[in-house]
Amino acid sequence: MSLGQSSAYKYNPISILGEKLVARGMAVIAAACNDGSDGVWMVCDTGLGDLATSVASFDNAYGIYHSFTYGSSVSYPYSPSASWGKVINLPASATLVPIFEQGGSLSDGCEDTIYNGVDVKGKVVLAIGDLSRCDSVKRGEHAQKAGAAALLVQTTPMGLGKLNGNASFPMASIENKAGDDLIAAWKKSHSTKFTWSKSVSNFLVEGGGGPSYFSSRGLDGELRSKPDIAAP
Repeated sequence: MSLGQSSAYKYNPISILGEKLVARGMAVIAAACNDGSDGVWMVCDTGLGDLATSVASFDNAYGIYHSFTYGSSVSYPYSPSASWGKVINLPASATLVPIFEQGGSLSDGCEDTIYNGVDVKGKVVLAIGDLSRCDSVKRGEHAQKAGAAALLVQTTPMGLGKLNGNASFPMASIENKAGDDLIAAWKKSHSTKFTWSKSVSNFLVEGGGGPSYFSSRGLDGELRSKPDIAAP
């Protein structure tokens, strides 16, 4: 089951109930909770008992994705926004335009003024994937209003982030290293072209095989090994 709330200790009603159910011959297997952002010590109380089983989440090591090439033969996977939800297929004229802040760092695209004086019409914009200042919907609206053909978002710190996006505008997350590679190729030649795949392929996902960012980490407050197991 997937229910309960985070706790550090097994001395609470839900944990005690779980132990009593196990003593009566039941198997209690419960989610570890989705409070990974709270740091260690937090695990869902449902699986905190000595005999209950607490299950955490790992990100898949591999994934099936559409991809593109840019400046080399390397294929980079991308994850389209939930609202777009389909393959991206743009003409060769849709070349890359990274958007930078005044200090030279890649912009998150949260302010529409970032496009002032930058020609992105019919181009693929690259932005950083820090979602702390604004959501993907807003940055997609800014890019579309500026005339961009699509928006690629470099995931931070790694992997392929999840974007909501806009149904009328192609938008996708790419891996962090892919973003760095794109910028390096763009600096060599602004006219470098994308090639978009027509079919999916199996990719080793950046950062895959490790704990999901949202999954509660454990240990518990008495340094017991919780969660007990984890899976994709």
